[in-house]
Amino acid sequence: MAACADPGIARRRGGGAGLIISAMKIFVALVFLGILASLASALYFMLKGGRSRSGGMARALTVRIGLSVLLFLCVLIAWKLGYIQPGGLPVGR
Repeated sequence: MAACADPGIARRRGGGAGLIISAMKIFVALVFLGILASLASALYFMLKGGRSRSGGMARALTVRIGLSVLLFLCVLIAWKLGYIQPGGLPVGR
């Protein structure tokens, strides 16, 4: 999940940053659940009818792509605003 690499960032940015980071964690978890639900829905439509006229599988996969792009943009914006920081791997491990 999109977690803050530096736990002290909420203290430095003020009390509101902790609330924003908590809200971001909940948002990311909900979007991931939505992506999984969309994939499950696409699987159901694929097993039920395959290539039917309803287009349920295509619609479910379109929703998944939209949620994935939304999640990526939100993480990118949070990084640009300084709410999250890249952690990376420590050198020498």
